[in-house]
Amino acid sequence: MIVETLKEMAKSDKRVSIYTDINEPSKFCYGYILCVNYEEVAIYMISPDGFFDGILMKKIYDIIRIEIDGQYHEKMKKLCSLSKMQPFNYSIDPTNIQYSLLEIALQSKQIVSLELVDSGYDDVVGFVESIDNGLCKIKIVDEYGFEDGYCFVMANKITQISYASQDEIRILKLWEINNS
Repeated sequence: MIVETLKEMAKSDKRVSIYTDINEPSKFCYGYILCVNYEEVAIYMISPDGFFDGILMKKIYDIIRIEIDGQYHEKMKKLCSLSKMQPFNYSIDPTNIQYSLLEIALQSKQIVSLELVDSGYDDVVGFVESIDNGLCKIKIVDEYGFEDGYCFVMANKITQISYASQDEIRILKLWEINNS
């Protein structure tokens, strides 16, 4: 079963390529597994240049393929050795990865990108303002770093969370410039 495989990879800090897009079967994300349960996985993302690229929460049912130990992985070992990998200093609760990551975003005041109902897009980007009885309030921030209202979304409709990737860091920098 794929969950057991991911759990073994999490224990060994094995770097993995995870394929989740049926429409683009050659597209994948790369990193290592922070934690996994039967519904979700949290991945420490590594960019194609070998740098930290945030934390990604995906639904298990989205995973169509996992690769390890190939030429790409050898290339990434070399690139990662040239950069100091940023530690992720938060603890994710493996029993509820989604809620835990939203709570971390709330406490750390980091921007998140949320995909809703398997849309394939970042449907909501912004700051988590509150989580109450499964309802998340998000302060929306546009690509230029400006506030663009609020969004309320049921947590059970979130199918992907991107936390502190280069995209979110860029928007956060613009937000800080615009609000200084």
